[in-house]
Amino acid sequence: MEATEHLRQEHRVILSVLGAFERYLAQVEGGGAQDHHSLSRFMMFFREYGDLFHHEKEESVLLPAMVDAGVNWEGDMLKHTRREHRHERNLMRDLWYASCQRAPWSAPGVKELSALAREFIDFQRHHLEKEETLLFPAAEAMLDEKTKTKIVEGFQDFERVRSEHDRGQGWLESLRQLAADLESEFCQEQA
Repeated sequence: MEATEHLRQEHRVILSVLGAFERYLAQVEGGGAQDHHSLSRFMMFFREYGDLFHHEKEESVLLPAMVDAGVNWEGDMLKHTRREHRHERNLMRDLWYASCQRAPWSAPGVKELSALAREFIDFQRHHLEKEETLLFPAAEAMLDEKTKTKIVEGFQDFERVRSEHDRGQGWLESLRQLAADLESEFCQEQA
């Protein structure tokens, strides 16, 4: 298994939920029910799984291993990756605020939500593609087998500590279930 395979698997989960989010958004844009709760659930998934799990795993395990192998922490590749993670956090924060609004969204509010959500979806897809085509291949090419094994072990330790101590037992499983639920809810409605 490649050192980045764990991250690639997580990308597939994130992309699936992005597809469900896009279908949810199409319903809202089309005048369907304004389901603030579903938006909150999507934002919880992206914040918890995409950021606190996936991004933090990249930033605390993979990127430091690349620095140890000679990549400059402040160099273009790693700095750009971290900058994009921060931008995603800002977009998620704004979408989270929209989900907390109690009143129905006005027509201009729906347009604003739509623009922000589409920016998030497009940005996220582009970011994941860049990681898949640039960052991960660079990491795989530069790291020796011993380091790759340490990275995989680091990912496993990260998951264990995050699940058992930081976020609580069953946290990761509940996020995977949330992903499956969102995909199911917003795929079946389109069928």
